[in-house]
Amino acid sequence: QDTITLETPFQTMRPALGLYRCKIVEFISVVVRTSGEPVFQELVESNAIAKCVDLFFQYPFNNFLHHHVTTIIMSSIETDSAVLLDHLFKAVDLISRFIALYNDDKVPGHGRFEGRVPFVSGNRGHVTMIGAKLIRGVAEGSHLKNILDSHEQWQAWKNGSLRESLWKEDVRCIEVEALG
Repeated sequence: QDTITLETPFQTMRPALGLYRCKIVEFISVVVRTSGEPVFQELVESNAIAKCVDLFFQYPFNNFLHHHVTTIIMSSIETDSAVLLDHLFKAVDLISRFIALYNDDKVPGHGRFEGRVPFVSGNRGHVTMIGAKLIRGVAEGSHLKNILDSHEQWQAWKNGSLRESLWKEDVRCIEVEALG
């Protein structure tokens, strides 16, 4: 129900995410991992993937949700499906949303945490992990490369705050040469 709220130290969630929405996102992540182009087209047309991404940003402290949305994005990158990649990186404008998160990733405290140092957004680690995957996807050469090459802010984010985060967090899953 959209009228139920949930108080957390980080925020008041209106509405609470709920078990059903979590399970639907989990189901969509399985479908993306195991299906092909006709199913991808239906997911795009139904706007299901865009809604999952919206939830990812709307609920910055739900690790279960972040895991499944990350799986959707990573699987889309791995399949190199033009339908999924165009939807995620053009229609949903994922890169701009990631950059906005990096530029304003502090979430003010709520309740007993009000007035304290703001929290770093809980989904930032997942965004960093996706960023590392994007670097690898571009290095391999793919449809994704064409999309990212045409995105004005990609290079600045990749060589700026994303690179800094990868070095800070010591992400060893990518080669240093891939960072440029």
